[in-house]
Amino acid sequence: MCVVRFPVISTELNNIEKRYSEMLARVEFENSMLSDFELWHMQDLARRKKRMENPTHEDFDEDVGTSTAQDFEDAGVEEFQNFTVTPRTTEADNTNNRRSLKRKLDRKLFLVVKQKLGKNEEWVFPMGANKDGQSLRETAVATLSSTCGEDVKAQVNGNAPVGFYKYKLPSGSATTDGYFGAKIFFYQAQFLGGVPKNGNGIVDHLWLTQEEMAQLLNRKYFSAISNFIFE
Repeated sequence: MCVVRFPVISTELNNIEKRYSEMLARVEFENSMLSDFELWHMQDLARRKKRMENPTHEDFDEDVGTSTAQDFEDAGVEEFQNFTVTPRTTEADNTNNRRSLKRKLDRKLFLVVKQKLGKNEEWVFPMGANKDGQSLRETAVATLSSTCGEDVKAQVNGNAPVGFYKYKLPSGSATTDGYFGAKIFFYQAQFLGGVPKNGNGIVDHLWLTQEEMAQLLNRKYFSAISNFIFE
């Protein structure tokens, strides 16, 4: 089961995207009509000019205590100066806590487990054996619960696998049924919530980006999953 935590915040713009955004902003500004605030400000300027020309006009008595566009702008500037922007990086980023979901908020994170496979322990997606009478999707859902705990909730995307990986068993380790290899089918699911707990055969778990998986996972295994984990 390939469990994906999708980005929580938007990604930062690259140089081309920033330049294009700035160009669009200039075009929109040049072609835009005056906003309500600009019209308000122009009315204030016209009233001020009229007051200077005729200070004793009786209409000016109604302006006492009236908020102006400049007052509104000053209040907005003060509010902005007191506003603290939440940083894009978190404590988990700073400490490189790869078991935490509160990291790499603008990236996809994939749940990877250290699972006992025979005599070895391998970093893989949560996996289990298909049982007779059980569909592949049912096996994938059951595998996630048995390996990571029922607390983890994920929405499976579709009834068909998104990929597969096959390998040969080590020499002399054929199964009792005479099989010399195995095939793994992958299902992808969107992470909805919960905290993974080490279940059947699980030693550890991590939330990793695509680049981090490339460094940790078996090369051939990563090559198989790279066809469907792209961002």
